[in-house]
Amino acid sequence: MKALKTFKDLKFNKKPWSTEEYGIGYYAELTFDNGYGISVIYGAGAYCNNVVLDKFELQSGKKPATKQTYECAVTHSGNLCYNTHIAEDVITYQTSSQITEVMKQIQNLPKEISNEHTQDRPEQD
Repeated sequence: MKALKTFKDLKFNKKPWSTEEYGIGYYAELTFDNGYGISVIYGAGAYCNNVVLDKFELQSGKKPATKQTYECAVTHSGNLCYNTHIAEDVITYQTSSQITEVMKQIQNLPKEISNEHTQDRPEQD
């Protein structure tokens, strides 16, 4: 059995739209063998506690006083996917261990035969 990917397998990059004026943010995306994936972001514009260390702080090894949280979403074929039992929207304020749990759930989804994935959220009654 293939080992499941965890938070440690995510590689974060600076968001291309990050600016000093708008704020700095980071993202990571990973696609799994079943066609589903995860998108994880933190920093400006994300539903997280926005503990973002600048380059100097990262190089100094400084640890934030507050535990970093992240926003994540299920993806399929590179698009946000809101039609799984895992989530009908983005998942907010998640710790790294909670992200790992979401990743495990995503990796255990069956391969999807249908292309009925959408970036639009389902209509609410």
